[in-house]
Amino acid sequence: MNTILQIHEITKSYSLENKGDRPVLSGINFSVNKGEFLALVGPSGAGKSTLLHLIGLLDTADSGTIALSLESHNYSYPLLSKKIQTQLRNAYIGFIFQFHHLLPEFSAIENVMMPRLLAGISKQECLADAKILMERVGVSHRENHKPSELSGGEQQRVAIARALINKPQLLLADEPTGNLDTANTESVLELLQSVRREYNVTCIVATHSQQVASLADRILVMKDGKIVE
Repeated sequence: MNTILQIHEITKSYSLENKGDRPVLSGINFSVNKGEFLALVGPSGAGKSTLLHLIGLLDTADSGTIALSLESHNYSYPLLSKKIQTQLRNAYIGFIFQFHHLLPEFSAIENVMMPRLLAGISKQECLADAKILMERVGVSHRENHKPSELSGGEQQRVAIARALINKPQLLLADEPTGNLDTANTESVLELLQSVRREYNVTCIVATHSQQVASLADRILVMKDGKIVE
């Protein structure tokens, strides 16, 4: 299988006021194959979210290398300019968070359109793409509602549609069901599984839920900033 992501000796620390540096990640190594569904599991504070942020170009590692292989090109994160990092993130990486982060002043469909609009695509084309995705995730009847008018499950479905609007090759999900009840959790997990296959997207999910992890092709267990299993 083709490797899409390689992580080599990644370390990350955060400075705490009057307490020095606190290590969050220590010597992380693994690779991910194209089309794979990988689960990062472990307790809160294990470093799962930090690792996703590094992979998603939302933060920078202290040392080590992350390399993303796309369309015959290999992008080594430490060598990329900020401009190229932004372009990669917008074009190839989709994000789903526990707290959906929808923009409250915009309607559901406007939220879905936003990443595509920022990529410079015409509003007409963005609207057409967003409508298809809203239908696909089962919330087309709520497209003109603001996030505050949607249920938790509906908000997360809109967030999934937004994450897919630029047709990413890598989908990163940080506790995507952590804020949902049992019924919505099962529904969103089913949706994630189906859209992953349909769009042939590689998926990395950080979770402490065994229910989520059980759906993955492979599980990496994290503890104290290290992969232990």
